[in-house]
Amino acid sequence: MEEAVRYRRAVRPRWATIGAIAACLCLVICIAVVPYLAESAGNTDAGAGAGDVVPMVYVNDSLYQIAAQQPDLTGQENEFVYLGEIQSSVSESQNPTENFQANDDIAGAAVYQYGEDIVVLLDGQCWLYTLYGEGQGADAELGGTLPDGVDSVIASLAVYPATETIEDVADAAVDSLSEADAYGVDTLGEYLPTSLPDGYHFGTANLYETTMKDGTKYDMLRVQYATGSDTAQGGAEEELAADPNASGKSFVVFVMNYEPATEKQIYAAEDMTERLLEELDGDTFHLSYGAIYVGISPDTATSDDILAAVASIKGE
Repeated sequence: MEEAVRYRRAVRPRWATIGAIAACLCLVICIAVVPYLAESAGNTDAGAGAGDVVPMVYVNDSLYQIAAQQPDLTGQENEFVYLGEIQSSVSESQNPTENFQANDDIAGAAVYQYGEDIVVLLDGQCWLYTLYGEGQGADAELGGTLPDGVDSVIASLAVYPATETIEDVADAAVDSLSEADAYGVDTLGEYLPTSLPDGYHFGTANLYETTMKDGTKYDMLRVQYATGSDTAQGGAEEELAADPNASGKSFVVFVMNYEPATEKQIYAAEDMTERLLEELDGDTFHLSYGAIYVGISPDTATSDDILAAVASIKGE
């Protein structure tokens, strides 16, 4: 269990260095390379100290623990849905019990939904957490590194197709937008839903802009829609994040001027049916509108909600 001890000792200083910028990091380059040993959920890890349990976070009124097997998530960044930041912590010997709480001192760390799992940012790397008790084992592989010379902040913000690599990126930035500005984004704003399902409202929006070394530019517009409180969190100059305790249901729309880096099928809008959405089982999917691609993460929205949103998206 010596690897577990080293993980516990190393994770805190790395988290501490990025706490101030984690809120604006929404897309992460993730490569699994570092071996780590952890026991099943809820069991103590003798190698990590008496009474310690494996790293856990509490989000969406659910407990997640670090996954035993860490996949290579490179190219899946567009499927990450920003949820917010870790706000508090408990001791290593306890399980978190409040939303955005962890049993590591990682306050300020950004948390993302990834299908049914959670991804947590760590120094330009991502760490996959699964629901408590699911998929845990004795041999976990965690962590990863960026290529030499690649800035972790730029890497975490960059958006680009599979034909490009992070080494090709010259610069990347993200801006928070109001509803009017989001719908007014040149070309991309035209592919946002024009009619929302009953009870939904505009929640948050961000525009990701990436410039490659050859001058090519890629943009992604991300908008979250939600029910519940009709007040967006944050202001025009800061990262916007919907309050998970105030919103009942939500979904996220990503509009891109490039083909997303995904191995999954990309559909036409007319392909979307209730049966297909049931088969997708809440996974993020992508639609093609010529040169524009729209990704939708259903989050907690119903199939009817998603079908209504898709039906209102402008086609060519």
